[in-house]
Amino acid sequence: MEDIVTRLVRLNASAAALNRILDLDRLYEAILDNVKEIFHLDHSAILLYERDGETLTIRAARGYE
Repeated sequence: MEDIVTRLVRLNASAAALNRILDLDRLYEAILDNVKEIFHLDHSAILLYERDGETLTIRAARGYE
């Protein structure tokens, strides 16, 4: 239980910090940094739908090099 609470506190602090980033590329990189730190993931990616609503585009990724 304590592990879950600790992760949620860290996630909340990360969200507050991320809300101050205005540059999208920096924001994506910061999100991936936080995902790695909080959830201990070596591989992560941010994919966004294109305007057609059918195509996903990778905007940032870690661990796939």
